[in-house]
Parts: sequence; structure tokens; C-alpha cells
Amino acid sequence: MAVNLFILDADRLVLTKLKQFLKNRFGETLNISVFYDSTIFLKSLDRNTHVVILDYHLVAENGLNVLSTIKTFHPNIEVIKLSEFAQIAVAMEAIMVDGKGETNKAKNSKVKLYNVVQHVLTKPLKLIIREFRVSKFLGVFLLTFVIVGLLVGCVLYFMNPS
Repeated sequence: MAVNLFILDADRLVLTKLKQFLKNRFGETLNISVFYDSTIFLKSLDRNTHVVILDYHLVAENGLNVLSTIKTFHPNIEVIKLSEFAQIAVAMEAIMVDGKGETNKAKNSKVKLYNVVQHVLTKPLKLIIREFRVSKFLGVFLLTFVIVGLLVGCVLYFMNPS
């Protein structure tokens, strides 16, 4: 099951490079959608959106306002804030709005961004391992079993004409 990831950034070059970087690292496990405009971005968000990478410095709107709107209407979406400069004041304001995963666009930020996305992708597995106190192997097995069971259940439900 692929993770739906949205990226909002006014810089088209950053969007292109970031999308390519994430595709190279995560392959088909991510469905990546890119947006230049916050209005279109916010209209596209739905319950199937899992992760958002959000730039602070947007052309038409403040990134913190967009973050606040995301958390108001979609509190379960993980938000990774992306900034040209890692500013403490902006980070603190974002934390107060309930954002997570601060990173910046510096040359070494790709590693940190990779780690944040990796954390979001492995969160369900870590939860199973922690809550049920099972080994990683058994956690992967249980998670796979649950996902396959859900897929089979959905197929049977939608194929049943009654």
C-alpha cells in the first residue's frame, strides 16, 4: 500500500529535485503529488493524504497559516516543514500549531528529510512491535497479514453483488 505524499513549495526547482530524491529513495512506496499553489493544495487534501512536506515561504500565503489549516481539517496528516533557513522562531510557532519534523533546504538536509519520511513510513510497524511486544520479524508478519486481510476483505465486499 503506497503512502500518499503531498509537497507544497513555490520553488519549482526544489519541487522537482525533492520529488526525484524521494522517488529514488522510496520508489513505488510513495505516491507523490507536487503543488506550487496553496489554494489548489488545500483543495486536494483528503483523508487519503498521509504525509505533507510544506515550505514556510510561499508566494501567496504564509506556510504557518497553511499548516494551521491542515491541522484544523486533517489532524492525522503528518507534516514535515521545509524551510530555506532553519529559524528557531518559525520552528517554535510551528510546534505550537502542532507541526512536526522540522528540516531545512541546506545541502545536508536530504539525510534528515530521508530520516523523517522513513520514520513516518515505519510508524505502524514500530507501534505493533511496541504495543504487542513482539519481534521485528513477527511485527512485519502481523502487519503484512493485516494488510492482506484488509485487501481480501475489500475485494470480497466490492465483488459481492448483493
